[in-house]
Amino acid sequence: MIVHDTPVPLSSSSPQQLLCPVNNYYGFRVKRTLESREVWFAANAFAGKRLAWVGLATVVVAIVFYVFPIDKVDTYAVAVASVMLFGVAVAVVQSFHYLYSELGQSSKAQRGADSNENPS
Repeated sequence: MIVHDTPVPLSSSSPQQLLCPVNNYYGFRVKRTLESREVWFAANAFAGKRLAWVGLATVVVAIVFYVFPIDKVDTYAVAVASVMLFGVAVAVVQSFHYLYSELGQSSKAQRGADSNENPS
């Protein structure tokens, strides 16, 4: 499976597993991620990378607007907040799309392989 342009098998161990273990308090917490440890780590890695880009874009916009001053502080705040909120919305939509399309296909394929190995 390919996770964000980097080949990583879903069952591999990673430093992320130490930083963001499966839990009910933080992370990309939806039914599918809480049901499977492999899906949890893949989905959280994808969402985390997207949100890191949103953070970077927010910082860049804040610096650009600081260097080229705007007359009102309200305009500055609305501009930076708009970039951040739009970025978070896009990251959330992309993360759900990844969860239900990319990870959905791999889990269906895995369930199919499991049922072929153990016919009832």
